[in-house]
Amino acid sequence: MDYSSTAGEQLRQLRRQAKLSQLDLALITGVSQRHLSCIETGRAKPSPGTLHHLLAALEAPLDQRNRVFLAAGYAPRYPATPLASPAMTAIREAVSHVLHANNPAPAILLDSQWQVLAANASTHALFALVGIPPDAAQGVNLLSTLLQAGGLGDHLSNADEIRTLAWQRATREALGNPELAALLATLPTPTDTELPRTCHRWC
Repeated sequence: MDYSSTAGEQLRQLRRQAKLSQLDLALITGVSQRHLSCIETGRAKPSPGTLHHLLAALEAPLDQRNRVFLAAGYAPRYPATPLASPAMTAIREAVSHVLHANNPAPAILLDSQWQVLAANASTHALFALVGIPPDAAQGVNLLSTLLQAGGLGDHLSNADEIRTLAWQRATREALGNPELAALLATLPTPTDTELPRTCHRWC
């Protein structure tokens, strides 16, 4: 995404990436199609509330939402604090509780480049299928191991669906994330990925 582009241009890119028409987004958000068109072309300036509503409907990452707010002339709404910061102690404890409470279902905490920051025991069992021990799980790139041949994606019974969903989400997030965009450029698209003839079911 061009960081010098207007808020309307960024919204249009996000909408197209989500494969939504202006009418689709208007129906989802309750913003009239005419007003949405005016926002995208720069003929109207959205209020902070309208902008928040549109970005939430488009499921834009928070750092990307900040850039759209800045482009529209508003202050960023979402501060960022490193997870390792002392101020995040309560958050880390809450995340750890959620991860462990999800057992026996896998649960993973990712950063904005899809690097694994934390995972529960069930996830470690999945990673073991591709030779990743628990002490090496932190730092594994989930997107890479899902999309690349020989990775975790080869062990999914619904590999086509998961790979497609992961690719679509990552592509949307990459609009405002140059590092993720660079990673995506090195990975096969779901249609290019050769799937194994036999997959193992996981849940």
